[in-house]
Amino acid sequence: MAGADNETWVLKGTGATDTKPVLAQTNPVSYEAGAASLMLDPYSVTVVALKPAAE
Repeated sequence: MAGADNETWVLKGTGATDTKPVLAQTNPVSYEAGAASLMLDPYSVTVVALKPAAE
């Protein structure tokens, strides 16, 4: 992680008809020079919260 702290949360289930998806915190996303690369889980909603680095 360069430049800032971040949190990544994923709400995912086993398929499109799953009525009990699970929300979990996952590993932070690595990024450099304002660009990130990550793989998204199918049947999921992914939230990446970027926070400014402490000075």
